Amino acid sequence: MANFEEINWSSIIKNVEEKMVKGGRISAFFSDVENLYPTIDVGYDPKNKMGFIKIKVETDGTPLNAEWVDEEINDYVLDNYLHPEMEKAGVDMDEWEADISVDIVPLEED
Repeated sequence: MANFEEINWSSIIKNVEEKMVKGGRISAFFSDVENLYPTIDVGYDPKNKMGFIKIKVETDGTPLNAEWVDEEINDYVLDNYLHPEMEKAGVDMDEWEADISVDIVPLEED
């Protein structure tokens, strides 16, 4: 079992964010996208003995499926980017419980 307090979370965040931007696939969940800024925050709260994953997508696009876009982005990011990085860091995803949130934030027009 990994010691979650000793994981280099900043390295995982950096690698996942780079891959999310490079992959460009997240834009496929939206129509009329000109700007899209995905970020992720991942870590472990020792007080609650629980991990957290916060995915934020700032965009001027419109979700293609407003009802399910959060879940679709969550599944896509976790399966394709986060889980492989976590496994490289020695985290067994079956052992790690996390509170997960996905926020779609509309970009303000100037």
